[in-house]
Amino acid sequence: MHSIEIIVEAIFAKTNLMILNAKDWERPHIIAQRLQALAGIVELAYWRKERPLEDYIEQHMAQLRDRLEYAMHGMSELTIALPAEFTRLCKRDGVAPEVVLCGFIADLCGIMNWVKHPRPDGYSSNGSDERDLAAQYYERVGYPYFHRKP
Repeated sequence: MHSIEIIVEAIFAKTNLMILNAKDWERPHIIAQRLQALAGIVELAYWRKERPLEDYIEQHMAQLRDRLEYAMHGMSELTIALPAEFTRLCKRDGVAPEVVLCGFIADLCGIMNWVKHPRPDGYSSNGSDERDLAAQYYERVGYPYFHRKP
């Protein structure tokens, strides 16, 4: 077995084990981080020209995405095209675009995810300063005023 295959098997085992133990299907940003880690391995397999391994990982990722979509049933969903600049920025910093967007939404809405009473959707503010800055941005852009429909 190649070293990359050993790494992949370890990530698969860890991903499945942690999902079962931590009920991460209720925390979409955690699943997004796991998918991002697997995407890095797919890229490595691509560059090493290990097509069967690349296909195997992509199938696993598709199963994770399907389970995540099923777990999030009932939440409002929006599909938007993300500009390449945003996805490059996220990739450069090693963060999934979903993590950034979910974090901003949680900060803007003041969503708190208490340890004793965690939110099933996993949304959680990143802190009081971040909540203040998100609210200031929203106000400064004028969303509450200029984009309101009559």
